[in-house]
Amino acid sequence: MEYMVLPIRFDATDGGGTREIVEDQITGYVIQPFDDKILVERILFLLDHDHVARTLGEAGRRCIQKKIRMDSMVNSFVDLYKKFTETK
Repeated sequence: MEYMVLPIRFDATDGGGTREIVEDQITGYVIQPFDDKILVERILFLLDHDHVARTLGEAGRRCIQKKIRMDSMVNSFVDLYKKFTETK
């Protein structure tokens, strides 16, 4: 998520909730764990195709701005806090 806030491209390994945030080939590249060959290919491709890297980075930033808004995160924490304090 931190890299997606910045309009830069990145590669992420599949697992741990990655696909909840990263859309493969839209907001970044999702690479299977331990697939070094594909990781290197993606990095080299993006180094040679700056416009693709920029497009992925900008799409990632828009995704995070849409999904991870501060007010919605604060509201979620407040709701969770209320849930636990009301039950006691």
